[in-house]
Amino acid sequence: MRATPETLTLARRRAQPRIAYIARLTLTAVGAYLAALVFAGHSGPVLAPLTALLVVQVSLTHTVRSAAQRVLSVVAGVLVAVGLSVVVGFTWWSLGILIAVALTVGLVLRLGDDLLEVPISAMLILSAVGSASAATSRIIETFIGAAAGLIGGLLFSPVRLEPAEDAVDDLSGQLADLLDLIAGDIEDLDFETGGPGPGTGRGQPDTGRSLERLDQARALGGEIARVDRALTESEDSLRLNPGARILPEAAIPLRTGLETLERAAVTIRVIARWTADASRAGADGPLGDP
Repeated sequence: MRATPETLTLARRRAQPRIAYIARLTLTAVGAYLAALVFAGHSGPVLAPLTALLVVQVSLTHTVRSAAQRVLSVVAGVLVAVGLSVVVGFTWWSLGILIAVALTVGLVLRLGDDLLEVPISAMLILSAVGSASAATSRIIETFIGAAAGLIGGLLFSPVRLEPAEDAVDDLSGQLADLLDLIAGDIEDLDFETGGPGPGTGRGQPDTGRSLERLDQARALGGEIARVDRALTESEDSLRLNPGARILPEAAIPLRTGLETLERAAVTIRVIARWTADASRAGADGPLGDP
């Protein structure tokens, strides 16, 4: 355990190497651009690589979810724009109506982070006065970019098992260190204050130190939450990932270990609470008993 709860941080979650991350996104975007050149039917299809970059996520399951949401948001925006362009042209008041309708559709579809893609796509299509070619091109490029992102995720998504292992190990070490500190504080009571050797057990408990240990025990709840997030990311990275086919249940022991450590943290917090209460001035407890 560190000296104060504010410095309780986990030295873990080593990310995918930066060079591998850069190469992964670059290859995915270039592949999407080349595919769009062949299938989109016009030069400079930047929407496809842009979509591919936005779709690719840490894990393959997140990439699939992101691709589906992005395709749905673009198609919804295009349909809203095409439908509105049949009635009105591109004016300031039609723009306001378009944005309001597009946002409403996005909220109904629960698009989450891709909500704004609906009005953005709608505005781009409406500004082209409902051009059928612009609408078709945007949908095709979005599909190509999403497909490229899925392929990139399938081929290059890393298995994030080691960061979860490091997180669980770090948490268990913090629990063990805190128990050692509490035990050391109690052991110090076996010596006379200022005496060179064993005394009669009349040393006075340090209330401030005991309260500090209690704060550290309470801070373990935040550490457990961080480990849980790291473990969830690890579990997500294993799903649908062909690179994880040889260890489909590798995260199960880690999840079991985290649950065990979570119960241990509750016990340690109770011990820290008891020592803090027993160390208060005038407290009648075994800490003052020889």
